[in-house]
Amino acid sequence: PKLRRWLKKWWMVPVGIVVLIWSANGIYSVGPGSQGVVKQFGREVAKTDAGLHWVARGIRKATVVDLAAVRRLNIGFEEVRPGQFKEVPSEALMLTKDENIVNVHVIVQYRVLDASQFLFKVRDVPRVLRNATEVALRSVVGNTRIDDVLTERRAEVQDETKVFLQR
Repeated sequence: PKLRRWLKKWWMVPVGIVVLIWSANGIYSVGPGSQGVVKQFGREVAKTDAGLHWVARGIRKATVVDLAAVRRLNIGFEEVRPGQFKEVPSEALMLTKDENIVNVHVIVQYRVLDASQFLFKVRDVPRVLRNATEVALRSVVGNTRIDDVLTERRAEVQDETKVFLQR
């Protein structure tokens, strides 16, 4: 009898604790220069700016994307450790217009402008950007003589590659 009376009075305590833990688990933070994308069952339903926000876990999920970060992609080489690099010949070796082989290294820096497009429009952004950069670079280098690639028109080759890639 005492146990029943106690249960009638206090049954809400464990339920309240579970609800409190579930609610606290849905709090997320979006830093300055970032944007949150809220998905409900895999579909975007909202975007959130900097600050503290809450989502109902299990129903909605938030992904935070840093829009201010400058991302970097190395073409023709990879960084093994800070300051130590390893050649990637399959990316670096290219044929010029006068049929010479040149070893080209490029660093692509980019920033995400739209969190939704970054998350939903392209499956693997670094891989797609790497492939597009290789195509652009091979196209420009393939239409340029070796002397121009290495010395005289080096800046022009960079600019043409940038324009080709941005198109």
